Amino acid sequence: MHVDDIAEEQDARAQDREQLRTVRSLELLRWDALLEEPSEPAASAASAPERSAPKAETGTEEVPTRRGIIRFLYLVVDMTQAAALARRLETLRKGCLTFAERLSNESPLSEMGLLALRQGGCETLAPLGSSPAQLRRCLDGAAKEGARGVCCAVSALQRALQGLDNAPTYGLREVLVLLASVGTNNLQDLTLEEVTPSLRAKGLRVSVVSLSPEIFVLRRLCEDTGGRFEVALDVQHFEDLLLKHLTAPSVGSGAVAPSLVRMGFPQLQPDAQAKNKPLACACHLHAQSCLYTCPQCAAQSCSLPSRCRICDLPLVSACVLSRAFRSVVPLPAFAPAQLGGEKCKGCQQALEATGARQCRSCRHFFCQGCDDFIHQVLRQCGVPRILRRCTHVSVREVMTEAEVDEVTDAFSLAFLHGEPLTERRDHQNFTRLFTPRMGVEGLTILARDKRSGRIAGGFLNSDLSAENPAGLQAVIDADGNMPALAAIGELDDFIDAFQLDSAKERPELPKGRFFHLWMLCVVPDYRGQKLASELTRRSLSLAKAKGFKYALVECTGKGSQGAVRANGGRPLYTLDYATWRFKGEPVFKTLAEGTGGEAIEGMVLFVIDL
Repeated sequence: MHVDDIAEEQDARAQDREQLRTVRSLELLRWDALLEEPSEPAASAASAPERSAPKAETGTEEVPTRRGIIRFLYLVVDMTQAAALARRLETLRKGCLTFAERLSNESPLSEMGLLALRQGGCETLAPLGSSPAQLRRCLDGAAKEGARGVCCAVSALQRALQGLDNAPTYGLREVLVLLASVGTNNLQDLTLEEVTPSLRAKGLRVSVVSLSPEIFVLRRLCEDTGGRFEVALDVQHFEDLLLKHLTAPSVGSGAVAPSLVRMGFPQLQPDAQAKNKPLACACHLHAQSCLYTCPQCAAQSCSLPSRCRICDLPLVSACVLSRAFRSVVPLPAFAPAQLGGEKCKGCQQALEATGARQCRSCRHFFCQGCDDFIHQVLRQCGVPRILRRCTHVSVREVMTEAEVDEVTDAFSLAFLHGEPLTERRDHQNFTRLFTPRMGVEGLTILARDKRSGRIAGGFLNSDLSAENPAGLQAVIDADGNMPALAAIGELDDFIDAFQLDSAKERPELPKGRFFHLWMLCVVPDYRGQKLASELTRRSLSLAKAKGFKYALVECTGKGSQGAVRANGGRPLYTLDYATWRFKGEPVFKTLAEGTGGEAIEGMVLFVIDL
């Protein structure tokens, strides 16, 4: 062969390889250009990582949705030949175990079982009510046997239907299928269309998270039962789709009837083996170091939450109920904050001017990373409630005449939330009569937010010897429906414990002897932070410094009563809300019964020795 022919043949081979690479790259581009079907048909699969990434928390509140607090769920893992490709079985196994551990931690009252699709049938790996550790052992053992056979989704649904048939009606019944197959085979005597009515009749909700393209017949079954069919684009997207199922699905008005569930709080018996003979739990018949005694039948269990093996009573603790509550009522989203120079309360790193988030409860600031960790992992604010004090609120300010209008508006607006006796209109008209005089006296203590400058609360105080304002009777006559003032007037009749008569002797009272704690107010955003107690303490300190001998206060609600008691107040008289009448009507009876809120015994007149 000639040298030129050899060179020409080599060039042809190089061109062929180049053409082959070009064709393959075009095929890849063609697959990347495929469209996803759901709600965004114009979005390409190339932008999948952006869509699958978890969205950051925003300052907007979620719409309240009724959800189930107790879930009975079967996890179905595909262990057919399709799962053996590209390490899909390992991906399904890890995702299943992660989901089981997270669900057990975040929704501890829920119960899980484990099924496996293999060899054209379904195997029960773990029954309903198994612990995450038991699920792990069963799944690892099944994975060692390998993936084989074809997928038969009907057999898995039929097995789940049998397992959930006896589940209590107060819980949600769910089936979550982790799928790798691109198709499903029906049984000879049963198809997916035929099993769907049975699933709907029993209230089973079927959802599928698939590593393969969508199966239309399964998607239609999911939609008919109230579930959803989702296709994962990659491993990260698969994990994100699984985490979405940690939140309980919404419940319609007739899906699950509200009911009370009988539960037991067992007593812990530590050092169970310290006796002469070891004690075994009733659930596993193994000797345990710590056991929980059922309050109903005295059987012993080794863990919480669980069901008593003897009487089937659910055994829980206060911590378990708290975690279950957070699974249904998630922590509210933190509000965006524009500030700089502050440190994150979580990681103690400096906050950027545009990336700060503020907790609506403890009022502390967090960075975006700590915000995500609190909402997605902790599910509750990381600052202990005992430390939630108003560290950024100043309580040393005395009200001046220039602040009268601001204080009146802030107090009347705050009394829309929590004051049991009157409305905002009543307080606004009534308070405006007294605040100008109190601005001159200089006995009122205010609390301001040092960051925003807004009023956080205050205690309006005065000298008990001061005369009532001239327009007081006109305001009372104009409103005509202020039973609170009538009740307070009845309490004033008992001030004679200090040899005072409110109708005759008050104009002759010596000034500077009786300090009147007149009205306590805390703005709703700052409540629950011990601010009421601090305002009371500062007011009493001011009264003592001014030379007053006694302090008197009429408390209408539990918040003010608790703050006064914490500062040494002793009750002189209690007006019973259940029996007291205004114009012949028991206007405060609902407060005593706790209708719409916490029950309040009555209005209390306190005295404090200074």
